[in-house]
Amino acid sequence: MAGQVSMVRRWALAVFAAAACAAGAACSAGADGTPEVTVRMVTPAGPSPTPTLPPGVSPTPLVPPELVVSTL
Repeated sequence: MAGQVSMVRRWALAVFAAAACAAGAACSAGADGTPEVTVRMVTPAGPSPTPTLPPGVSPTPLVPPELVVSTL
């Protein structure tokens, strides 16, 4: 019985090592180390902030930032 447990542990270790190698190969970057995905946050230019607003006037809300993803 003890020999079977040892064999199961060996197989489990081999499967884990193979899965770790496969995951590492799939997630590794190129040989030159350059990033493959570029993420830039584009914020539209809004109106200049004013120190005070006249009574009854609400500020114009800005458009939320846009996330641009490029794989170039």
